[in-house]
Amino acid sequence: MKKKVIIIGAVAAIIVSGLCLNVIISKGKVERETYKFIASKGYSEEAIKELNIEHSYINRLLGYNEWRISATFKERDDLSFWFSYKNKGIYIEGVTEQSKPVDNKEDVIYYLDSFKDGTLLKEYKLEDIK
Repeated sequence: MKKKVIIIGAVAAIIVSGLCLNVIISKGKVERETYKFIASKGYSEEAIKELNIEHSYINRLLGYNEWRISATFKERDDLSFWFSYKNKGIYIEGVTEQSKPVDNKEDVIYYLDSFKDGTLLKEYKLEDIK
């Protein structure tokens, strides 16, 4: 009986370690993909003040986004852009203003459109750095 408990504990520890290792390795890939996505919109890596990447297996089980990413730019640190990583790609999910949702629909559309077309920031554009 005691041997059985030890074996079950060891197997559980191996599974949990494997899942944690998977997240650590995958987080690097998600980070690289996020920087590539932001660069594809015309912004340099130096423009980013903070990039947070969160993972949740529970979200995956419940059908939500497994990877949640927020990016804050140096020049517009009052805004956080939210992305998700799914199907081997980065998708923009929304924008928040100083950690609260943007209430005005027109503002959300403006911020997202200006991010997508590369006009959100005055500085840190890729063509200005090169």
